[in-house]
Amino acid sequence: MTADNDKKTFDGVESASIRRFPRLAGLDYGAVLADLKAKRAALDQTIASLESLMSGGALAINASDSIAGMADTVSLSLHGGEVPAGAFHGKSVPEAAKLYLSLVKQKKSTREIAEALVKGGMESNSKNFETTVAGGLYRVFNTTGEIVRVKGAWGLAEWWPAGVRAASQEKAKGRKAKKSRKQKAVKSATAAIASHAESNGHKKPQEQIADFLRSNPTKIYTPQEVSQGVGIATRTVAPTLGRLAASKLIDKVESGKYRAAHG
Repeated sequence: MTADNDKKTFDGVESASIRRFPRLAGLDYGAVLADLKAKRAALDQTIASLESLMSGGALAINASDSIAGMADTVSLSLHGGEVPAGAFHGKSVPEAAKLYLSLVKQKKSTREIAEALVKGGMESNSKNFETTVAGGLYRVFNTTGEIVRVKGAWGLAEWWPAGVRAASQEKAKGRKAKKSRKQKAVKSATAAIASHAESNGHKKPQEQIADFLRSNPTKIYTPQEVSQGVGIATRTVAPTLGRLAASKLIDKVESGKYRAAHG
């Protein structure tokens, strides 16, 4: 029996202990081990840096890093993917969003990111915090490109190959150009309306209608044609034409059409 037990030991661990180790179906022990090693490495780096700082030496990190940044990463990792209370307190929206996405390691919608930031302690006076978050995400997207929008959700640029990131940027540029064209069209229409009002000296509708008919006294118009000519809604033009005709200021002809007064 002793020889049999010796064969079933591993690095001095009794065979009975080995048999009690859980073997869950489908569990990728390699992935679990890699994740644990990554967390251990982050902890080791933070510990080493803090020890160096306490001893008066230089920090053993890159110039672009910071103790606060490493502490955030380690703190989030130790919470198993859950947002710990106060994780985003005092951070800007872009900073908090990048930290959150690095934690969950999957795409998130604007609403999901906004809810996570609030849960993590971010405070805002904005009446629509989701809109504020969207603005911050788009600023990063259009400047540094560290956060990108792919198929309606946000993620870290490093998750996708260059081709996908480029396609996302081009699509965003197309939407921006379309929005710009629409804004220009609205501005042009507004200017046209203002110009029309100015040319008519802000006259009352009945005066504008009478002037329009007098500009071509031989032509007969329907209310719809007058409406188009003066830029006033038909529901206003139709009764005004009736009142002008009743006052003999214009002529009403058959089939409900009108023309400038003759006589």
